[in-house]
Amino acid sequence: MLERAIRKIQDWYGGYLQEYEILEENDGQIIFLISSSGNYYSVEIARVFAVGDNMEISIDQKIDGLDGFFDLLIPFAKKLIELGKIS
Repeated sequence: MLERAIRKIQDWYGGYLQEYEILEENDGQIIFLISSSGNYYSVEIARVFAVGDNMEISIDQKIDGLDGFFDLLIPFAKKLIELGKIS
């Protein structure tokens, strides 16, 4: 499932994908922290999950204009998952 989820992220963001970090992985879904750039730089928390044979993506949180802060947000996002704020 991990490989399919990563492909889904790469296809979804195309050339705008900057980097990603896997925050949590379980049988039903994988939660990513993603940085992308288009008209502006953004950081998003995205869930990728299987629906039948297809992979779907859901953007749970999005913050624009955080260029250069991706590495600082990883522990913060993991703590949000631990606290049950993102599931």
